[in-house]
Amino acid sequence: VAAAVGAAVYKMTTATAKTGDAFQKMSLRVGISSQVLSEYAHAANITGTNQDTIQRGLKTFARAVTYARDGLTTYTREFDKLGISMEDLEGKSPQEAFEMSLGALSKLDDELTKAAIAQTLFGRGGQALIPLSKLGAEGIAKLRKEAHELGITFDKEAADKAAEFNDSLTRLKGSMAGVRNKLVLAFIDQFK
Repeated sequence: VAAAVGAAVYKMTTATAKTGDAFQKMSLRVGISSQVLSEYAHAANITGTNQDTIQRGLKTFARAVTYARDGLTTYTREFDKLGISMEDLEGKSPQEAFEMSLGALSKLDDELTKAAIAQTLFGRGGQALIPLSKLGAEGIAKLRKEAHELGITFDKEAADKAAEFNDSLTRLKGSMAGVRNKLVLAFIDQFK
């Protein structure tokens, strides 16, 4: 029984650490806090997508904003269709720009245009973000709050601890692989 409980605790701990580590690393890549990303992940799960789609969408979106600011008409046109000018995005954080764009996307009536804009601004998985956008700012805020109530968010400290733990496990596995390699090589040397 103790072994089964220990295995279950280990599995739960490593799963939690892996999730927190993913949010911490995603935060470093996209410039949005791990807490907000974990809130978005909950909203994404509720609307039928996942945190990987959010991450890819945010990375593509950052590129789209940069290209639009540089004047690439492919992107400025899409933001224009949303009623968002580059001045509107000026000084906005990645989170604010993302939420503004999702909110504007939700107001479009033409579903084909909405799907095309989502794909251009958020990448291949952009269409998977349309149900999230349909919640609007208020609906997204409600799900973000719900994530806190459920205790499934990772603030910076929790995500950093999870990442540190996960990195330690990776080092331990590497160390064990190194010991195994040395033993196997020593064993192989016996047959020369």
